[in-house]
Amino acid sequence: MEKIGDITVNLKIDDKTKLRLRAIAKHAGALADELDAIDAMDDEEVRTKEDFKKLEAKAKEIGATMKETMMPEVPTRLEGSE
Repeated sequence: MEKIGDITVNLKIDDKTKLRLRAIAKHAGALADELDAIDAMDDEEVRTKEDFKKLEAKAKEIGATMKETMMPEVPTRLEGSE
């Protein structure tokens, strides 16, 4: 028996909307986990913009070295053509 003042709402949701709601719930959960991980970090663990600039420069340096050592120079013309 329902109590006086209770409200019951029946919603008819199509399959596409159900999938959208599941996707929202999944990403909301992942976002909450990521925010919890950030909150749990010590101040020393938090990276600054300068830290990311240094990492980016190092990655570019490594990429250039790999390109030089692993990719021989590619000719721009076919052999025998002038």
